[in-house]
Amino acid sequence: MKIVVSKYGRGLMPANRKAEELIGKYADGELLTVDLRPARNVAHHRKLFAMLQLVFESQEKYPTIEHLLTAVKLEAGWYHDALVEWNGTLVYVPKSIDFEKCSQHGFDEFYPRAVAAVHRLLPHLDAMELEDEVDEFAA
Repeated sequence: MKIVVSKYGRGLMPANRKAEELIGKYADGELLTVDLRPARNVAHHRKLFAMLQLVFESQEKYPTIEHLLTAVKLEAGWYHDALVEWNGTLVYVPKSIDFEKCSQHGFDEFYPRAVAAVHRLLPHLDAMELEDEVDEFAA
């Protein structure tokens, strides 16, 4: 189970009702294992997908948003080291932006690269106009 907590002094406190209820199920002093990492910015993630949705609707090159996202990741250089197939062909494996696999720091690095990649992949889209539409769409 995953919960969100806030740091207060030297302790952690539940950040919402769900976390409070889940923590309340354990006895005082009971030892729990916790995987600590900063929470992701959901609004930032939504902004990326708002941009992808708007771009997807303005093009005919990519058949699905997933194809578009993969192309954006590759164009942005957001991939793992190349693997060499048995025949010598290089294959690039896009990195994940999933909340479990990508930190907010990583996503902060990826987002501007993704915006630049969209403009390289689909140069007919006006950059300023797209940013304005994304901000309006994601609000």
